Amino acid sequence: MIGADYASYDDFMAACGSRRESLDPSRVLGKIYPIEQLRELAEHLGISADQINEIVEEGEGGDKRGVTRRYDCARAIAQLRTAEQIEEALSYLDHTFYFPVLSYLRLSGEVPHNSPKDLLNSLKDHYTLNNDSFQKVFNGLTNPAGAACKLESIRIHGEDSASLLFSCTRVLLAPEGQIGNYNEFFLARVPVLAYFFFSRRLLEISMPTFSEAASDQSGATRIPERYQIIIQSMQPIIGRIAPGQLGGISFKKLTLFLETQLGAIDMGWKIEPEQEAAFDFTQNVVPLKKILDTFSQSLQTECERRECPYPLANTNLYNLFRALKEQSYTYSLLLQAPLRNRNGNVKASTLYGPPNTGYPPVLLLDKNNNAISNNLIKAVEQSQTEEIENPYDLDKIFQEGVNDA
Repeated sequence: MIGADYASYDDFMAACGSRRESLDPSRVLGKIYPIEQLRELAEHLGISADQINEIVEEGEGGDKRGVTRRYDCARAIAQLRTAEQIEEALSYLDHTFYFPVLSYLRLSGEVPHNSPKDLLNSLKDHYTLNNDSFQKVFNGLTNPAGAACKLESIRIHGEDSASLLFSCTRVLLAPEGQIGNYNEFFLARVPVLAYFFFSRRLLEISMPTFSEAASDQSGATRIPERYQIIIQSMQPIIGRIAPGQLGGISFKKLTLFLETQLGAIDMGWKIEPEQEAAFDFTQNVVPLKKILDTFSQSLQTECERRECPYPLANTNLYNLFRALKEQSYTYSLLLQAPLRNRNGNVKASTLYGPPNTGYPPVLLLDKNNNAISNNLIKAVEQSQTEEIENPYDLDKIFQEGVNDA
C-alpha cells in the first residue's frame, strides 16, 4: 500500500485504516531492518550474496552510503522471493533478531504460566496450536494487521524462555522521500517481540526503530510516544492470551544500577523549557552534569575571589536535579553503558516521554546483539532485586544539608 497509488492523502489513509492489502516487501524491509538482519534473511531464504550483488550492480548509482546499500539489498530480496516467502521467513527469524527499542515488565509470582509449556497451553484457548516449538498464526505482509498489535507467531526457545511475535502497521515515509508528500508514504509491518524469561520473572518487549509520517501537512514527530503507545497497548493483549498480572519495572533503579554498579556515564539529557512544550525528541541532549558541576565550580571560585561564603557548600546541584527529575520537564537520559563484552560501551537512551501520560519508559540502544541483550537483561534483573545506595534520594540530600550546616 503506497501513497502514490491513491488520488489523495485522505484516500490513502482511509485505505490504510480499512482495506488490508498486501504490503510492499522492498520498502518494508528497507525501512525496518538493518543490513545485518537483511543478510540473515537472505541466507535463510537461500539467496546468495552473488545473486544480491548482481541485482544491486544493475541499479547502482554513485551513492555508496550504508543506508543505500540496505535499500538495495531489500530491493534484491523482494525481487528474488515472493511476499509470502519473505514473511514466512520473517515470522520465524524475528524471534531471534535483537531490536534496539526495549521495555520490560515483571511477571508476578501468581502468573499461571511458569514455563513455555504452560504458556503454550494457555494460548491454546485462543488459537489452534500443536506442540511444536514454532507456531505461525497469520502472515503480516500479505494480510497485515492494523495499528493495534496482533499475534503473528510463537516460538519456544528451550525450557525457560519463549517469545510471542506480534506485528502492527504504521504509515512510514519512503527512503529519500519528502516530508509532507503523501505519494511517498507507505504502509509498513512493524514487528514487536514479547520475550518471556520465566526464571527471571521478566517480560522483554522490543521492536525496531521507525519514523512515522505524521501527515501530508505536518512534519511533527512523536518520539518516544510512538514506541510507548505500542508497548502500552501490548499489555492487555498479553494479559488476555496469557493470564497473569504484569507489573512495570523501576527504570529509576535500572539507570541507577547502570551508573553506580557498572560505571555508566551520563552523556546528557533532553529537556523542554516549559510544561507545554512539544516532546518531539529532535533537539540535542544537554550534558547537565558537566554544566551544573562547572557552574558550581565557577560560583565557588568567584566566592573565594570575593572572600564571601559559598552558598552551595552543602548542595550538589546535579544530585538535587536528579532527585527532582520526576517533577521537571526532562524526558530522556542518555547513558554510555558498558553492556558489550570486554567492557565495550553502548549508548542507551532512557525515554520517559511527556510527563503525566502513564506511558511506560523505554530504552533506545544505539546497537543490540546477543552479548548486549544478555548483559542488559542481567542488569534489569539485578537492579530490581539488589539494594543500592541512591545518591539522588531527596530525603538523604536534605538530611546531609542539615547535618553539614
